Amino acid sequence: MPATAAKLHLLLRAEMLRGRIAARSLAVRAGLYAAAALVALLGVVMLVIAAYLAALVHLEPVYAALLVGIGLCVLAALLILVARPLGRPRNAAAADDLERMIRDELMQDLHAAEARVRQIENGVAGLSRGPLGILAFGLGLAAAVSPRLRALIASLLR
Repeated sequence: MPATAAKLHLLLRAEMLRGRIAARSLAVRAGLYAAAALVALLGVVMLVIAAYLAALVHLEPVYAALLVGIGLCVLAALLILVARPLGRPRNAAAADDLERMIRDELMQDLHAAEARVRQIENGVAGLSRGPLGILAFGLGLAAAVSPRLRALIASLLR
């Protein structure tokens, strides 16, 4: 079983690695979204004034404001598109492979344990078939329940 515990430990480490990768990716994306929001805010303050004043030279005030607003919305949409994740990080595949390998080994250990339990079941079933098997099974059951009988059987076996 120590090997199984080591495999579970490795599986836990793989999950922790996957969590760190996801957290790092999320932090980068959040930073890009924050930068996009800051740029959009600065754009609203600085570019709106400049663009509006420049558009007033050629357009009526309403149309100048509409043109500047549409331009800022396009800029914000471009920044959001840049902030989108570009794909899975390269370490994610390594974490997936490690997890898959550990899970397969744990399943092999589980199947081996199941086979061992079946062997024990067959042994117990074989003991209980004959008259001596029934007697041994009954004495074992009685010894499990009665401490005095257990001590008597232990003294006889010594």
